[in-house]
Amino acid sequence: MKILKLLTRILSIIQYCNIFNLHKFSFNIDEYVNWVEVGAVTPVKNQGNFGTCWAFPITGAIEGLNFIKSNKLISLSEEALVNNDYPDLGIYGGNYHKAIKLIVNNGGYLPSEKEWPYNINNPKKKNYKKIINYNNPIPSMKITGIKKINNNNYALKQAIKKQPVCIYINGYSKLFTSYKLGIYNLTIYNNVDHGVLLVGYDTAKDYWLIKNSWGEKWGENGYMRVSMKNNPYFEAFVPIANNKPL
Repeated sequence: MKILKLLTRILSIIQYCNIFNLHKFSFNIDEYVNWVEVGAVTPVKNQGNFGTCWAFPITGAIEGLNFIKSNKLISLSEEALVNNDYPDLGIYGGNYHKAIKLIVNNGGYLPSEKEWPYNINNPKKKNYKKIINYNNPIPSMKITGIKKINNNNYALKQAIKKQPVCIYINGYSKLFTSYKLGIYNLTIYNNVDHGVLLVGYDTAKDYWLIKNSWGEKWGENGYMRVSMKNNPYFEAFVPIANNKPL
């Protein structure tokens, strides 16, 4: 069974990475999706002691989209979003819609992490528009909006098969912040207060895979597996490129 499952995963990755169909990436395997293994997810980042979690899933989702469209994984700048979120520099919270609005208002593009690195301890005010190279923009497609995903396992699976998904989750309970390993049972449903990136699932082992922005020392090298049981409550969104969802 282990060999069969391994072969199934390998086949799904080969199918997904068909270089002749980069613009039509899609997992057809219902049991397992992992964008990290495919290569569409940048290394785990660290927001530090600031309320900037909202910026990281947006950049992560767009990084994934850019990989799907161009087969290039480029780390994008959270600092561009945080520094342009007035009046508090985004360090006391924000939201996905505000982040997408900032991107849309600046041509639909983001600078790379290399051009404008995350350094919230010493913010350097810059003109967002002047950083973007509109002749050779990153990402390779224009971000034009955001779409909400219905809160049920089926809808989330259909979305994550196509691209990484931004979600809000209850993330400041003691059990969540102290998570080390294993499959986490989400027991609080009526309060979502933390932004993370949904990057996969495994129905055989009954979990969602999320990428956090608290560094690699948290959780399973910066990731968490969340139980699929009882339809855990997420508020889920995906960025839209060129006015068309994948």
